[in-house]
Order: sequence, then structure tokens, then C-alpha cells
Amino acid sequence: EPAIHPYQWDQLEDLFIRENCRLLGLSDDMPLSVCVRAGSLALPKLLKLVTVMGKTADWSLRTAPPIDVDLDTVYHSVFVCPVSREVASPENPPMLMQCGHVLCEHSLRKLSRGAARFKCPYCPVEVTVQGSMRIMI
Repeated sequence: EPAIHPYQWDQLEDLFIRENCRLLGLSDDMPLSVCVRAGSLALPKLLKLVTVMGKTADWSLRTAPPIDVDLDTVYHSVFVCPVSREVASPENPPMLMQCGHVLCEHSLRKLSRGAARFKCPYCPVEVTVQGSMRIMI
């Protein structure tokens, strides 16, 4: 008989993941479950806000809701450009290139050197600045 039962390997794997995530300060939850939980906590307050403000309120100019939504965990969107190692900002947003890789806009423009097409620094695909999409954070 084996020293460790297969069921115990599954438990050991779960324990290993939880402890490593805890040491790194990361959540061990699946990203989709984190999003669903955050959305379910925020939705009632946001629906109440829409009721109070009315459906005619212009939300297109806002970057954040006008109320604090208290969640059980702190969530934030941070992107650090792998080329420049700078944190993305509204002035230097992350840009999704045609190949699927993401760089900050300043790095994207610097790499292109004004050329119409240039090679992604992480794969052999040629991309364009104009074809890249801004990612909202």
C-alpha cells in the first residue's frame, strides 16, 4: 500500500497552494469566483445608487462610482509594464497589442520609433501602435 493515499496528495496540493499564496499576499481563489463575489457584494449598492440618482445620470465622464463600495477584500487594478517597469497610469495606460501581449503606451511608442509596424518584444508577431487597444484600469 502506498505511504500517502491519492486523496491525501490532493489535500497536500491544496495546502501547498494556500500557504504559498498566503506568503505572497495573494488570493488563492479562482479569479472568476473573486469577480463574482466582488460583483455580488457591490451590485445592491450600485442598484440603489442608480435608483437615487435616476437613470438620466451621465456615467460616461466618471472613472469611479460616487460612493464607496465596501467589499470584504481590497481589490485594485495595477499593471506594471514589463518593458519600462513603470506602473500604468491614465497618462501611460496599458495597451493590448494584436499579438495579445500588453505594454504601457510610452513603451509601445518608444519601441515603434515612429514606424508603421514593429516586432513585439515578446514574440515574433509584427504589430502596430494604431492597432493596439487601450485597456481601462
